[in-house]
Amino acid sequence: MPRSHPLLPLLGFLVLIHFPQITAAAPVFAYLTPDAATVAAGDVLNVQVRVTGLGAGFAPSVGAYDIDIGYDGALFSLNGVSFSGELGDPDPAAFETFSEFLSSPGAVNIAAVSLLSEIELDLLQSADVLLATLSFDALSNGGGAFALLKTRVDDAFGNKLPTPHGLSLFAAALIAWRLTRMRGPR
Repeated sequence: MPRSHPLLPLLGFLVLIHFPQITAAAPVFAYLTPDAATVAAGDVLNVQVRVTGLGAGFAPSVGAYDIDIGYDGALFSLNGVSFSGELGDPDPAAFETFSEFLSSPGAVNIAAVSLLSEIELDLLQSADVLLATLSFDALSNGGGAFALLKTRVDDAFGNKLPTPHGLSLFAAALIAWRLTRMRGPR
């Protein structure tokens, strides 16, 4: 009886956990602008967190997100976060969206949940959505980069929208599976 490859159960598990991402029509892309900068001590740098690949005036729309951003904590200090109004009015008194951020040197987490209906979000958002603007103070002269460490973007119903990170992991699992099949029996 032929023996299965020891990685086959792991690859099967990866396929199962990423199956919902495969069924979506197209991935959404989260990005930072700028994603790198050269600064002088005392400069203020604003970095936008955006998502593209959405429907313009139709689903899918962003209903919630949870994103971790990394940066050089020796070069930059987070000064503040301004959440956009594209998930609803960010003012807590408006009761349209809840948002928060947590930071430590070198990392910041931003998260928001909209209380608006799917139709309201569809009408409010374009294909490219500004989620938040991060304001940094430059601590010294130099160049540094910003990176998305973890990205979760949900639609108006709380369903996770596919992002390239999850799709690339699935693609890597398929390639690894194919390579193990090509080696043949030992």
